[in-house]
Amino acid sequence: MPLIAIALARTFNLSDGLTLGLVLVGCCPCSNIMSFLCKGDVAFSVGMSTVSTLVAPVATP
Repeated sequence: MPLIAIALARTFNLSDGLTLGLVLVGCCPCSNIMSFLCKGDVAFSVGMSTVSTLVAPVATP
């Protein structure tokens, strides 16, 4: 994922700050897949991911 993020940043000629942010997001593992592989509560993980995605635009300065 980080390599894809770098490729996208170079393709769209993004600034250094945006490239760094994109690479950091690319490094974050998908929690839903990890919950599934660890035999965790996948429904809870999906719900928390949905809530955090909806709250992120409001909570991010």
